Amino acid sequence: MPFACLGIAGFSYLSTASERRLAAVAVVLAGSFSFLINLVGALRGAMNCPHGQNAFWNDLAAIQNGGELVYPLAPWLLLPLLVCTTLFLVNVIALRRAKGASV
Repeated sequence: MPFACLGIAGFSYLSTASERRLAAVAVVLAGSFSFLINLVGALRGAMNCPHGQNAFWNDLAAIQNGGELVYPLAPWLLLPLLVCTTLFLVNVIALRRAKGASV
């Protein structure tokens, strides 16, 4: 879902290849950072901010130190992640084959 908010459809309006590459790098960086934040939230608990502290950095440090998983959502999200990743890869492979066959 984070990618839905980034305006990926606007890539078609970028005029040069360098603009498209820069936009792609920005989307990948934002998506990766979003994935990391959501993963930490799934493992330790989302929006569990102590007063005056940042929960992301506290929870990341706790995970690195072998801390207990407070809200273990990751097992429930593993199957949807695998299904979405598989469908994405199948789609990318099919598009590349179709592009190769039409050239």
